[in-house]
Amino acid sequence: MPDPMRCESASQKQWHQRQHQRRRLLTQLDNVSLVVSYRCHNAAGPQLKSAADVSWNFLTVFASRATSLSISHCIVRSLEWLNALKSLRSLSFHKCHIVCSDDEFHRFSKYLPNLKHFGAEEVTDAMLEELSLVESLRSLEMTNSPMLTNTGLRELAASQAGAHLRQLRIEGCNRLTLHGFEALAKNLLNLRRLKLRFVSDSFPRSTVLLMHVANLPWLHTLDLSRSFGLCDDGIHSISTISSLTSLNLEGCEDITDLCVMHLVSLPVLRHLDLFGCWRVTNAGLLSIGKMIELRSLSLGHC
Repeated sequence: MPDPMRCESASQKQWHQRQHQRRRLLTQLDNVSLVVSYRCHNAAGPQLKSAADVSWNFLTVFASRATSLSISHCIVRSLEWLNALKSLRSLSFHKCHIVCSDDEFHRFSKYLPNLKHFGAEEVTDAMLEELSLVESLRSLEMTNSPMLTNTGLRELAASQAGAHLRQLRIEGCNRLTLHGFEALAKNLLNLRRLKLRFVSDSFPRSTVLLMHVANLPWLHTLDLSRSFGLCDDGIHSISTISSLTSLNLEGCEDITDLCVMHLVSLPVLRHLDLFGCWRVTNAGLLSIGKMIELRSLSLGHC
């Protein structure tokens, strides 16, 4: 009869051998895109608590060559481990609670000086101030960030990082007002993609903001979905963006036939979303027929 203790020891030895082989293989990979998606309670050094019991030490060893890292469903108590990820170009936190101190976040730009994309929820003014120091940043996504204020937006607008930014997404940040958005629209002149969604009840009631947006010379994708208060004058400003190829107005309930008629003047518009724009009638739809470059159209509840 086999000895149970000896069998268990042999099994553990095989498990450790497999783990060693995996680590050796992973450390040889270049240009890794890494996804860490565990429902954890404590994503901090040294352990990432989960059923898989993945440690940050292991992560930093094999991810030292990673170029993309996406982390979800974690509580992040430390960012020091980022210092080992010098090749990282893209970093995203999805449904993560970042609870490290502002002082620690102030070292972020030193950890990842070559970062090109950053996305997170619960972004604060202090975090955005530090991100503004990362001059390589080209894409920024900030969602569900109730502590973010105009102060953070103005810091970004005045920075070199803001001047180089190509893509910006702000969604569900309800403390932001028109003044903060105006600062962005006046200064982020290299933007190609802009998404402002569920930002606040006051946006974008003033057409002044959209006049600034219309002056962005390289803008080709604009998403204003679920923005209440869009009026004819605001849409008229948008209709002057000659570079615009994609426009999302989904859920903008104040859009009318006259607004749609303004959009006919967009010379290269290829994608248009009017889902939920219930004020648009057949007269507005007839205007859409004049958009000769249009390739996709989303309609529903109109």
